[in-house]
Amino acid sequence: RGKMLPSVSTRFNKTVKAIAAMVYEKYPRADLRLWAYSQYREVPVGVDIDPRMLVWYCISNRCYGHGLDDPDCERNVARYDLLNRWRKASGNRVYFYDYLTCTPQYYTCNETTEPHDIRLYKRLGILGWKNEAPFSDAFFVPVRKEGFDRRTQRFPSCWQWLYVTAHMLWDPDLDEHALLDDAESKYYGAAYPAMREYQACRRKLWSGNRNHMGYPMDDQRRPSVLDAEGSKERLLGLLDRADALAAGDARLRSRLRLERQWLTDYWIAPNEVLRARRAHPISAPL
Repeated sequence: RGKMLPSVSTRFNKTVKAIAAMVYEKYPRADLRLWAYSQYREVPVGVDIDPRMLVWYCISNRCYGHGLDDPDCERNVARYDLLNRWRKASGNRVYFYDYLTCTPQYYTCNETTEPHDIRLYKRLGILGWKNEAPFSDAFFVPVRKEGFDRRTQRFPSCWQWLYVTAHMLWDPDLDEHALLDDAESKYYGAAYPAMREYQACRRKLWSGNRNHMGYPMDDQRRPSVLDAEGSKERLLGLLDRADALAAGDARLRSRLRLERQWLTDYWIAPNEVLRARRAHPISAPL
């Protein structure tokens, strides 16, 4: 009692430093990385990080609905503070191990926040970024809450996020709006006038929602984006307009069918479940 509990991260980093010293003695140019992950994510106390080592900082528990440096997002305030403490401890030799794919990101609009964060990483001098790829035929994690596995739709339904992120990791100063306009005009072809309004509406609904998104709380934002009065009807009406513009184009009609399926499965259905739960006064949202 009255004494500070021993830090698991400090003990881990002492062990890492001892092993690294033996490696560097024989291979002084070895490329060694330090995990800042799980129980070992806190900055160690009284342990100097070898300046030759790179730190992989795992950003799990952050919110992907808000920018990492958003002062009004309590989850990101904590993660951003820890990042800056690791930057200081490591001499700003930090890589990001991102965790978005641990949240079921189906038909989300992360292309609205990722560009902001990538530009932030550039300003901070972050050395690199990686995320995980949930391969459609991989079953490492049992399906629990979803009831059935839709991982084959994770990346296709969020292709705009992947497209913008891939480009901006090479050049953070690119204009994400120009990138999206160029890609979507080609993808939607003759239906683009309606689909441009449709995607603008989706992104406005997404950005205007203050709920969080991210492991371990799953996606608290997506089920509530259609709470806005008339939003579902507007989106469905724009899809109807797009269908009319795509008449005679089988490939484009198939893309629009996917769009309608994603809207139905990942926005409309969860919103209906959420509205039904609200009808019971003893059921409180997470």
